[in-house]
Amino acid sequence: MAAVLAAGFLVVFAGISGLVRHWRFVRGTDAGDGVRKLQKKPILRLGGLPIFGAFVICFFYLNWFRSGPAGEGLPVALLGLGTGIFLLGFFDDLFGVPAKLKLIGQVAAGRVTRTGPPGMLVW
Repeated sequence: MAAVLAAGFLVVFAGISGLVRHWRFVRGTDAGDGVRKLQKKPILRLGGLPIFGAFVICFFYLNWFRSGPAGEGLPVALLGLGTGIFLLGFFDDLFGVPAKLKLIGQVAAGRVTRTGPPGMLVW
């Protein structure tokens, strides 16, 4: 378990450090406007990418290598919904998704989680 936590930490740390150092595109950055955003240099908005990578690593570990006494792991639908939310945020960071569309996507994912397949509700 400690090895998976360490792997997740390294994915996040190396991923964010690598993105900050090597991202050379205008898309995915947020420049200061002098009013609300006071940063001098553009800030990277894609920090969720390595965090999602760590989530996927931990999900696969918990689902396939460490299942419960009856062999149940986390529902695979949870990975699908998490991926959908991640992609919504990722496209928002790159292209600027309208707020109404983001809200609809997040409510839809929450609704599927609440009324989805049997065993989907994990809390």
